Amino acid sequence: MPKKIAVKELLKKFEFQIVNKGKPSNRYITSSGIARIGIELATPIKPAYKKQTNPVCFGTSELNYFKQASPIALRKIMRRVKKLNPPIIILNSAFKTEDIKRILKALGKTDITVASVNMSSTDIYFELSPWIARKIAPSSIVHGTLMSIYGIGVLITGDSGTGKSEAAMELLKAGRMFVGDDAIEVYNYGHAVYGHPSNIAKQFIEVRGLGILDVSRMFGWQSTLPETQIHMTVHLVNPELGKKSLNDFERLGVNQETEKIRGVKLPKYYIPVTAGRPTASLIESAVVDFKMKRAGYNSAENYLENYDKVLTRGGR
Repeated sequence: MPKKIAVKELLKKFEFQIVNKGKPSNRYITSSGIARIGIELATPIKPAYKKQTNPVCFGTSELNYFKQASPIALRKIMRRVKKLNPPIIILNSAFKTEDIKRILKALGKTDITVASVNMSSTDIYFELSPWIARKIAPSSIVHGTLMSIYGIGVLITGDSGTGKSEAAMELLKAGRMFVGDDAIEVYNYGHAVYGHPSNIAKQFIEVRGLGILDVSRMFGWQSTLPETQIHMTVHLVNPELGKKSLNDFERLGVNQETEKIRGVKLPKYYIPVTAGRPTASLIESAVVDFKMKRAGYNSAENYLENYDKVLTRGGR
């Protein structure tokens, strides 16, 4: 089912001055971007013309066009706008009080919300478009624990019983930040993947033997994030389950495995979980390794290079 944003949510997020209330609770934005409908204003609309599903912005160019129109011509123009039926009309800072009154009079009674904002059309576009795009981006649910470690978003997944939640608790005690547990909603925006907890699981984590714990109450609100970009994944594996033996894991780390989430390829680290191994510290080490590789340094390649140098020098 396509995502949508109620106009009232947009009004709550941004500081608009409402000049015509309309019915913001019953009108929805279902397309990203801000529409500029210059051609539609100047041309009679055919009955089959597609209605606008994203906000419409009137800027300086539209205002100059409106000023040249007589009251009768302006009413005809506004009838075309009403046929387009945009969820909301946004007037930029060029529209003064008298301009707004003239527009509203020509528009007449309508359910369309009209808002004024002290911003240029360019600023309106750059402020609203990214927010709308992220809100309506297609998403899916992945199961795991999402943390922010040293500023890197890490999705921790694993076999049942490998201690994902326990590792998350250790990371929290070390000052790392918690985003969500179990059901993580992920979406693609700008060729990057982002994740946030489902509405039910916000700030809660399930730990075997303890049940459901409220992270924000236990560690403080400063220990949680509402959302983060996911930069890498860590998969915890119990070798005793037989899916992988210890010999199956990469020893040197030369070959970086990856996985795709919402079409974005992410580095993937496998960490075997056995008695006595500090899982939380190993996850942190994986993050540090990721950051070094991103900066152009690969520990394994450097090790092999040094190894070759020693061999060519006769073991010295």
